[in-house]
Amino acid sequence: MALSMMRRAPVKAHPSSTAARCKKFRHVVVQYRSKDQGGRDEKGDVVLYTSTDPVHGGMCPYSQAVIMALLEKKVPFREVKVDLGAKPQEFVELYHSIIPDRGERERVPVLLNGTNRLVDSTTIVEYLAAAYPESGTALMPPDAYTAARVKLFSRYFADHVVPAYHHLVGVSEPAMIEEAKKELMGALACVDEFLALHGAGEGEYAVGPHYGWSMSSQGGEEGASAKPHEHFLMGPFYTTAEVLATPYVARMVQVLPEWRGLDVLAECEGRKLARVAGWMRACLGRPSAQLTGPRKQELVDGLVQWEWSHAV
Repeated sequence: MALSMMRRAPVKAHPSSTAARCKKFRHVVVQYRSKDQGGRDEKGDVVLYTSTDPVHGGMCPYSQAVIMALLEKKVPFREVKVDLGAKPQEFVELYHSIIPDRGERERVPVLLNGTNRLVDSTTIVEYLAAAYPESGTALMPPDAYTAARVKLFSRYFADHVVPAYHHLVGVSEPAMIEEAKKELMGALACVDEFLALHGAGEGEYAVGPHYGWSMSSQGGEEGASAKPHEHFLMGPFYTTAEVLATPYVARMVQVLPEWRGLDVLAECEGRKLARVAGWMRACLGRPSAQLTGPRKQELVDGLVQWEWSHAV
């Protein structure tokens, strides 16, 4: 099915918009509205469909992860905002040209890269890491075992931490809130152990037993030196593990103190979970995270709106 050209829609500049904040990466994101099916435009091959989801402050965490990966890889792209509450038929058709099951709900992000089409944030982020190996941040270690550990970390975080966060923000009874807090902190304690079991690094960057691992020793590039506080899963080396987790780390740190009275970082430090606390701080300190995430008040307002809409 041929992809038609995109028609540009005027967008007002706003300091909290993705476009305004991503200029520091020298890849300006421009919002487009598709005339029909949309996709490839006259200037660039990469088009990303995101949503206008107010619950997540106008930027869903899965779309944010893909935007972070695009910025890290220095890949210019165009953004198409889709109202998932009133999906255009052209977006529905585009989605099902990738996922043929008509019973599946159409979601974002959706990435078009020339004739390549993908859905699912994890799939897209890992594709970008492999498709642009020489551009920007490496994101994925070149050796198979280390890459597998990075993917394993992402799977654990998505299967345990993300559901625990959603559970905590979604319950309202005091007893259920306390139980949900225990569930989330238990998942983060396991992340701390995961860092100890599978992490890498050297000296002050060491978070696990794989000391001395480096990109250059495995045939990759070292990249820029890390700051003293940057303890990623692979020590000073930023990977897809951080890209995929950061949107939810930001939401936990920004939203939960006000929404559920839980300061995640302080609680981790109080429980002697220094590895995961340092890892979360390193994730939040990354420029791609700071430039793409919704503001705290936008996230809180979105949850208030969601709660009102679900009130009986």
